[in-house]
Amino acid sequence: MNVSTTSACSWTASSNASWITITSGASGSGNGSLAYSFAANTGDSRTGTLTIAGQTYTVTQEACSYVVAPDTLKVDESGGARSVTVSTASTCTWRATSADSWITITGSASGTGNGTVTVSVARNTAKKRSGTLTVAGHDVKVEQDKD
Repeated sequence: MNVSTTSACSWTASSNASWITITSGASGSGNGSLAYSFAANTGDSRTGTLTIAGQTYTVTQEACSYVVAPDTLKVDESGGARSVTVSTASTCTWRATSADSWITITGSASGTGNGTVTVSVARNTAKKRSGTLTVAGHDVKVEQDKD
């Protein structure tokens, strides 16, 4: 953002929200510029302000929403690789974690925007089992048979 004023005028820039960061040019005299960034929003819509040279600018950031598919992975006793897709806006970040030792994330445990999480399910030599893979805050059930 550019600031235009006379060379004798000093100015500052500030944010009232922790998710809005001024990354350069927080103050100056005369004409200048500043840069700012916004943290990804994983909650509800939010509003903050930037105050630059006494002028207040309202910033509203929409919430990130995620579609995770499928919501259940069915795996036979031999195990193997499976994939889960994440659909979201290009600025939204996500993470995948496994709650069970027999479900291993083998690719893309985190990302920004759309993505695919690949998991490897270990061979099952015991009884039928179920576990959980959490992707972008959504639980994906992993069900594995045993003959």
